[in-house]
Amino acid sequence: MRNKTFHLFLQTLVAVTINFTCMSCTLETSDNGKLDGYWHLEQVDTLATSGVCNLSDHLVFWAVQAKMLALINRDDFNNISGYILRFSHESGRLRLFAPYLNDRLNGDVRIDSPEVLAPFGVNALEEDFLVEKLSGSVMCLNNGQLRLHFRKF
Repeated sequence: MRNKTFHLFLQTLVAVTINFTCMSCTLETSDNGKLDGYWHLEQVDTLATSGVCNLSDHLVFWAVQAKMLALINRDDFNNISGYILRFSHESGRLRLFAPYLNDRLNGDVRIDSPEVLAPFGVNALEEDFLVEKLSGSVMCLNNGQLRLHFRKF
């Protein structure tokens, strides 16, 4: 009888411990749908001139998760940290804003000039894109001047 009581006590203790552990943890989820992920910028079209810039051999990425978008250029060994921006994705539009240099060691630095973002297809500190296509593997964005073609990596 004593052994049975001990096992019941032990099972209750384990159940309570698991319950408190689960209650203390919360999982942050993202509701970005198909936008979430690691996107390879493969082509930039200049709409005014019909020019096409093939970037498929370059390592330029947009990483989207939760409420942040990271711009990463793995070709640029001088700036491997990249940039981070806030974004909103509503009604078929993607709005980028509040860009920072991603420098966790020294504190992220707010970007004052959009020129550093140009290699990523972003030409303003606040940029608004029409989402022309967004699937599980392909994304196409248009800001009126450029059309950006991405493939999910």
